[in-house]
Parts: sequence; C-alpha cells; structure tokens
Amino acid sequence: EIQCLELFRSAGADAVPVLLRYSEDREERVRRAVAVTLGAFGPRGSDAALAVWKRLEAEQPDDARVLEMIASVSMEDGDIQNALQRYEALAEKTTDDYKQTQFRLKAATLQLRLGNREAARSVLERLLDRLDPDSWMYRDVREQLEASYLEAGDSAGLFAWFEARLKAHP
Repeated sequence: EIQCLELFRSAGADAVPVLLRYSEDREERVRRAVAVTLGAFGPRGSDAALAVWKRLEAEQPDDARVLEMIASVSMEDGDIQNALQRYEALAEKTTDDYKQTQFRLKAATLQLRLGNREAARSVLERLLDRLDPDSWMYRDVREQLEASYLEAGDSAGLFAWFEARLKAHP
C-alpha cells in the first residue's frame, strides 16, 4: 500500500494506468489502497480514478468506509449533489448514533451549500431534538442552524425560530 502511495506521489497522473493494472488481480485491501491513493492524490474526476472508485463501490456496496471515502472525495471535488446523496444514504444505513449524527450534519451542511436552507434547517432541528442540550455537538448544530439564518440576512427568521424553539422546549 505504501508502495502505491509513493509510486503515485512521484509519478503523478502518469502512474494511473500502472496503478490500475497493479490493482486488477490483487486482493481487496490492495484495490482499496489504490482507490484511496487515486482519491487522495490522483487527478480527481479523471476517468481512470472514477473507474476505480466505481469498481470498488460495486465490489463493496455495503462497506460504509468505501461509501464515506467516496462521499468525502465528492465533497472535496465540489460534486455536492453526489456527496449529499451519499451522506444521506450513510446516515440511513448506520446504526451508530454518533456517526448517524455526523453524516446528517454533513448532509445539512451540503444542503446549505446548495441553497436548500429549509431542508437543511429541518435536518438540523431534528438533530437538536435528539441531542443532549449540554453536549458540544448540540452547540455545534445550534450554531450552524443560527448561522443559516444570519448568513441569509434573516434575523427576523432567527428570532421567530428562537421563539418557536422556546415554546416547544421551555
């Protein structure tokens, strides 16, 4: 795996065909290392890198680590819609409350980036309802929700949200 990383770092895009050939007849951990290498250092969005990600996803459709890697790379590459779909799917699949909250929070952040404020706020409010008000995560979610109003210049909406929230949760 380290050899894959070193080879790719030194050769750049020229190493893509070599890495793809190298991974063809290898075990799953090597194919995963190649996919991670392409995703982390490769020419994002290239046909070769995309083919590796898709093949890895097809081979490991229930592997949350693979899906999370793809979501993360999609987000970094600006493919917000793809990342959003993947984070939403990850949130539905996981049974771990912490991870589910993290995936939903990332999805809400992406909704905001897409301009879907109401959808994002709905997700953030549901998260607030599930979290302990004394937790750091509650504060982070609340701050993100508040910021969604302030960044839109909607202080009246924020005030109305505070009033409704206080009525519902005295």
